[in-house]
Amino acid sequence: MKKELPEIRESVTTLRQRLRTERQGRRRIRLQVLYLLKSGQAQTRQAVASLVAVHRHTVGRWLEIYDTAGLEAMLAIKTHSNRQSVLPRAVRQAVAKKLHHAHGFASYGEVQQWLHRRYGVHVRYKTLHRLVRYQLRAKLKVPRPSHVKKTLPQPTSSR
Repeated sequence: MKKELPEIRESVTTLRQRLRTERQGRRRIRLQVLYLLKSGQAQTRQAVASLVAVHRHTVGRWLEIYDTAGLEAMLAIKTHSNRQSVLPRAVRQAVAKKLHHAHGFASYGEVQQWLHRRYGVHVRYKTLHRLVRYQLRAKLKVPRPSHVKKTLPQPTSSR
């Protein structure tokens, strides 16, 4: 049985403007669903789903949220989890402080060892990389080894 599409209350121009200014990709797709339906480029959930490359049930869920709670509720993307952080706040702050020193860490393995020695905390390499690189926004860059011949002085030619 086909469910009837909800009436889209925003105008085509309003949706087009919001679509142009939206920077978050997941919200853009949801706005695009409304725009395609309102502009008449698609008439069914299945057609919209194929145009935006998501499942028709996903489109149906978004439209149900839109119908019951409105545009802002449909655009609200919940990204939370009930998992606790691997590192306590004090340990995380200590890592951040140590990372910003001139002689911080040379590798993620070194960070792992330091955490285990100092705080008795074992953190997986992948988790530690995500924390340091993307959450604390630090880079552990070490220059690559250079060949021995590169460091030797070049002989000068004299005629």
